[in-house]
Order: sequence, then structure tokens, then C-alpha cells
Amino acid sequence: MDAIGLNPIKLDAIGLDPIRMNAIRLGVPGASSGSARPYIDPDLLKHVKMAISTWGKSNDDPDRAILKDLSGNGNDMRLLNFGFAEGSGYGLYGTDFTTYQTVPASVEVVRTHNKLSATNHGIIGHMIIYKTIEDSSSYPDTPAFKIKVTNLTSELRYFYVSETNTAIRTSIAITSDGVYDLPESKNTLFNGTEPINIGFSTSAGGSVTIEQLPDFEGWLCTDGVDDIIESVKPVSEMLEGSNEITVVSIIHQISTPNTNNYTNVIRTKADSYGVSIAVGKDVSNGKTGIYGYTVKEGSATIINSILGDKADYTLRYNNINANIDSKFFVQGWYLNGSYRELSQIAYAGGFIANKVLTTDEINQIISYFNLDRPGQIIKPQLYYNIKKQGITNENHAEFNDQLIDFINGHNIQLNNIGWEGESGINSYPVVFGANKTWEAQGSKDGDKYYIYTSSANKFNITQIKISSSLSYSYIKRNGGLTVFNKDIPSFKIKVTGLESTNLLLRYNFLNSANATTKSISNIVSDGVHELPKSFASDGSLTDDNFWIGLSFIKKSSEIPDVIGNVNITIEVLPTIEHALCLDGINDFGKVTGLPVLKDYTVVADREFLGSKSGSIVSKSHIVSNGAFIFETFADKSATTSFGSNTLVDISDFKKISYQSKYIYNGKPIQASIGVDSDSMWLGTIRDGDSRLSKIALWSLMLFPYSLSEFLLERQLRKYKAGTLYPDMVEFRPVIKSNVPYSSISYSVNPGEYIAEGSTVTITITLSNETDKLVGVSSNAISDISISGDNGVYEITGKVTKPPQKINIVISSYLTTLGNDTLISNETLIKNE
Repeated sequence: MDAIGLNPIKLDAIGLDPIRMNAIRLGVPGASSGSARPYIDPDLLKHVKMAISTWGKSNDDPDRAILKDLSGNGNDMRLLNFGFAEGSGYGLYGTDFTTYQTVPASVEVVRTHNKLSATNHGIIGHMIIYKTIEDSSSYPDTPAFKIKVTNLTSELRYFYVSETNTAIRTSIAITSDGVYDLPESKNTLFNGTEPINIGFSTSAGGSVTIEQLPDFEGWLCTDGVDDIIESVKPVSEMLEGSNEITVVSIIHQISTPNTNNYTNVIRTKADSYGVSIAVGKDVSNGKTGIYGYTVKEGSATIINSILGDKADYTLRYNNINANIDSKFFVQGWYLNGSYRELSQIAYAGGFIANKVLTTDEINQIISYFNLDRPGQIIKPQLYYNIKKQGITNENHAEFNDQLIDFINGHNIQLNNIGWEGESGINSYPVVFGANKTWEAQGSKDGDKYYIYTSSANKFNITQIKISSSLSYSYIKRNGGLTVFNKDIPSFKIKVTGLESTNLLLRYNFLNSANATTKSISNIVSDGVHELPKSFASDGSLTDDNFWIGLSFIKKSSEIPDVIGNVNITIEVLPTIEHALCLDGINDFGKVTGLPVLKDYTVVADREFLGSKSGSIVSKSHIVSNGAFIFETFADKSATTSFGSNTLVDISDFKKISYQSKYIYNGKPIQASIGVDSDSMWLGTIRDGDSRLSKIALWSLMLFPYSLSEFLLERQLRKYKAGTLYPDMVEFRPVIKSNVPYSSISYSVNPGEYIAEGSTVTITITLSNETDKLVGVSSNAISDISISGDNGVYEITGKVTKPPQKINIVISSYLTTLGNDTLISNETLIKNE
């Protein structure tokens, strides 16, 4: 393990298996134990000198003041001056239960900062914890917060000062276990003539457990007063002699009290910036970013395209060599006994490397240490998934005609949906039923042809007489001839129960617009059958008795007309499955009460079916405002970000598509200064707008920050919501050679996605011109060919799956005795 610069004892201490690390050193993803930890280039791993994650830490941990370095190098972070309650510690809590008063004589309360269990032993209802508000100076406002109520045996009430009634207290009644959002108490606005108590009460004999749920679960929050997160060691010691550095942190900016609110700080002098990121006043409040910088040879470069609004961050830099002995500070900095330019942040972790990293290398580190923790640290604000919800055209009323948000309960109300055909769940080309696309002819002169039950897309016939039919209803009479004035597209049906009868199922149709008579397609077996398109007639039809549709016919004229009891089902199969389909006529959806956005990413698994004028989703409540109008089409395809319209290519109508503040499907778009609202529309632009879209929607996610494609793909995979790269594979070569080589390069950058079966070229330069590349094999590259000489070779092949494990055999002066004496890297490392 010394050969890769890692101490096995340190690895054990942080829960990593040294044997597994050896596997990673050799470029093998995962481990012999079967772990699925993402692959990281072994050379890159050596350059990671600190990796921090706050996930899993709590205010009650005995080591709560230390953030352990996950890289195994011992470069921990320490927390100074934290109170580990409310807004200073792990999670952001609205209030501190230990600061409230109790009534010990009648109420038993056991509590911590964030949780309490209480029993009211009195004969009347009592406050279990409370603060007495006498005037507007009694206490600062109590922020809104969320609680989880369990073990509730009687009514629980929360008393607070409402902004709309400041002279008395207002209360909310809670009568069952569950999660509840409690409103802000405007204590500083109280103007009553008598003191009031705010807090919680229960009925006589009642008991309850109340747990606050933090706004930032798994994050570390600073109070902006004196909380400091700093490295235990100076940066120079962490870099181990390197004059290069990459710093990346995951930070949510809660407040910006200073003109410049510094984060990612390496600085010890008041007259020098050192190196840091300045976050401007006001603009970045409530916004999240994964950002930082690289420094090399006296110059620095900002990193601001991973997550967050790139415009929020400004790089501040003076020659880092003058400040290299500084500690690393996540926010603010320390000088001459005082802490400077502090702000309130939530911190989820980050890393430091002692080299300048590429985007792909940064992505590898984030993935390997799981710093973004999809669905926990970085997560959607809302998520709709039609298949996951299980909504159908039959059970939609059980969901109140809503798409369910699986994240925060922001359900979207659907309007004008027909719940059949091309308006509802799935898309059906024909609709059974009276006054629908198809109409059953059930009787003649009062004598029923057959007895059946039906829905919009299924017929079940239980009794039948010959002949009976299901007849196409869009017909009109013209000069005594029946003229069919609408195409019927080709569609599939599933037939069951037919084979047990002496019948066949016949489909009558017109095979062209100028057909003079019908065409016939007979079905004699159960199973799935595709029926041909039937064209609208141009008037050439001469058969006045002809109809289009399905009928049962006796296989033989000798079979009596009265067939009797049967059990035949004809089911129209959908052309689109597991999607909500909007008809582009009057279908739309709307949700209100969403957070107002300053940054965003919206991603949808959608297909345009016709009109695109109404967008996929829109938050444009008025013209030139709202966070986005995601994909719309009038004269040209366009999309809108904060009021700025950009022409884009929407030629690929069926795919997962995404948009963030400055990017549409990998291409730059313009963003303006429009103001967002709390409403969002599906399939239209805004209330009262006549533009509507004919679309199919499988899933939709919305995030409150811009995401790189790498992070977005991780979110889609976490929620099993598809991929941005269908029919593509990640190019992730993992090279294993029997002896060292000089260098290697690729025709495709590692980490990029390419079409499955694409040809790639790997150029390898050997250590000596006399060395020979004598063999190449791979589990995921086919049709391999080798060319070259004089120590430089090209390996060409077709990529089939990721990762691409590539074994290279080199014949060199070390192996002139023959291939049976080849020594692998693995053997060399084990012997060191």
C-alpha cells in the first residue's frame, strides 16, 4: 500500500478495505467483495488530499466538532464556536426547545434542543412548553419549522402570533400523528394589551412526542456570528509539496450580510485576497452551489459549472504562495484574533486535491465519495412519475385528477382530461362506446345481436348471435352512399377467447382513399394482432351497405346463427404506455404554492405528439417573467429562461429533455432578470392562454439549482427515471498493463457518452522504442486491431458497454526471456 501513498491503518480507520483499495489501484471498479463503489482513476485518487461529507452527523455525536477526512490522509476539518442547536450545527432548526418554559407541577417534559416527549398530568389542558410574549421586544420572531408528531393521545395545539392578527395569539390544532409545517410566529409584531403564551399545549391527560425536522438534513449550518469550519492542518501541509491545488465545496448560502461573503478561503493577510470565492450581497440568498477554483503557476481559474448559478460567484486571487500556510476556511476567515466576513451557510462537504483537475476528474471524485448524495443532499424540489404513481383512466378520481409529487407534495391539478383515447393515461387510437370513435351495434328490431360489457378500450362479449359488429361512427350519407370521412390509424388489438369458438373476427377497412369497395382482414387466433390503416374515402366508395369495423363471422355456413354463450375479449392496445397524454385542445395542468425560484433545472421524459405551442411546463405567470417556459413552438422552436427567449432545436420530439438557467440540452441559452412566481403550468403557458401542447409525459423533475449533465444523470438514475443517454455508453477505459508505459491518450475523452458500437482509438506510447505491444484484450471493446511501431501504437475497437477493462501486454527488456515470465502490475505492487 505504500506504493500508492495510502496507509492501510488509516484506511481501516475510516472503514475502507485495504484489499479493495488495491483493486482500485489496479484500475478495477468495485472490489473483490462485490462492492459497487464507482470507479476512480487510481492516479487521481492519490491526488485527493481531503474529502469531507457532513452526511450522517448529528448535534448529539461525541465527535460532532470534527469532520473526518474520507481520503485517509488525516486532513480533518474542525468546528469552532458552534452551539449545535437551531441555526448553528447539523441541520437548520427553527427553534430550540430547551429555551422554552414548562409547568413542572402538572406537565412532565423530557427534551433536547430538537425533540421532546411530554405528558400532561393535570386535570385541565396546559402548555407543555411556552414563551411569554409581553410586547414586541420579548423575543425575536420564531421561524416557520416542520415537526413530526408521534404517540399523540389527545389534541395538540401550536400557538403563535399571526401576521394578520397581532393583538392576540392564533393556534393550529393537531389531532393525529404525522408531519406538519408550522407557520412563523411574528413575535416582534405583537401589540396586545395582555401577555400571551406561544408554544405547544395538550389536553388533560394527553401525551405526545414532537421532533423537529431540519430544513437541511445532513448539512452543517453556520450562524454567521462566530461559527468557523477550518482545516486542522495548513494547506501547505495538505498539498505535500505541490504548487497546484483544486478546491471544491458544496455550499448553500443562507444569508449574505457583507458586501463580499467569502467562501473556500485560503487567506491570512488583510491586504491580500489569497484565494477565495466572493459571494455577492443579497443575490445569492437561498441558492446552492458546488463550486471552487484551481491554482497553478501563479494563476487561478474558477470552477462554477457543476451546480448552481455561475453568476453568483467571483474568484478573488493574489499569489497563493504568499498565503500557503493558511488554514482552509469554508466560509469567512481568521486574522489577529477575530473572525471576518462571516455569513450563514449550509455546508455539505467538498474536497481538496494537490493538482489542477479536469471536469471529468472532479466528477469522478464527487461520485466516488458520493458527495452529492442524490436524493439526500442534492435532490429535486418536485418529482412526478406517471407509472410510479399508478394512475389510470379508471382510477384517476382516487387521485383527485392530480399528478402526485413524490418529494414535497406539490401535486399538479389536471383539467379537462377526457381519460380515454388521446386524452388521459396512455394513448389509444380508437375509443369504444356510444358517441365515441367506435360504436357497438347491439340490437336490431329489439333483438340483441350480443350481450357485452365495455370500457373505452375493451369489449368483453358473453353471448352472441350472428352476425354482429362494432361499427365506425364517423359516417355520413351522400347520394345514398356511405362516405367515411376520417382516417383510422393502424392499431393493435389483443384477442382472447376466440379460439374456443367456431368464429373468426373480421376487420373491414378501406385500403386507400379512392377505394371503391371494402378490404377484409380475418383473425382466427387469440393473441396480439395489428390491424391495417383504414383511409378516409374520397367518395369513390360504391358499396352503400359497407361499414368499417369488427364483426364475428361463422367459420362455416353450416354453423347455426345462434352461437350462445362465449367469453371473448377484444382489447385495444395503447400506442403510448405509462404516460399522461394531453390532447392539445383544452387539456392542461396547474400547481400553485411552489417555492419562488432564482435558479433551476427542469427535466422531462416527454414526446411531442402534435402541437408544441403550449410548452411542456411553464412558470411564466406573466409575459417576460417566471423562471422558465420549457420548450414551445410558434413560428420557430424556442425556450425561455427568466424572461429571455432563445431559439433552440426541438427536432427530437421523443426523449428526456432538460433545461437549466443557462443551458438547454447541452447548448447555451440566454437568461434575463424576470421574476418567478409560485405557480407552474403543464401543457400551456399560463392562465387563459390559448396555446396548448399535444404531448405525452412520463416523468418530470424540477430542481432549485442548475445541474451539470453529470449530476443530472445521477439524479435520474437514483429515481429510476430514465437516462439522458439512451442507446449510449460511457467511455470509461480502465487500463491494466503487465509493465509500465510512458503515456496514453484517447480519441474520446473519458467520461463522455458515445453511441453503442462507436469506434474509438487509444494511442499508447511505450517507455522504450524497443518495447513491443504484443497483445490487447477487453471485456467491452470488440473488433480490436493494433497498428504502429517504434514504441507508439494505436488500438482501435468498438465500444459495447462500460467500463472498458483493457488488458495490455508489452514485451520489453524486462520480458525478453519469454511471455511466461511476464510480471503484472498487481504482482509488482504485492511484492513492494
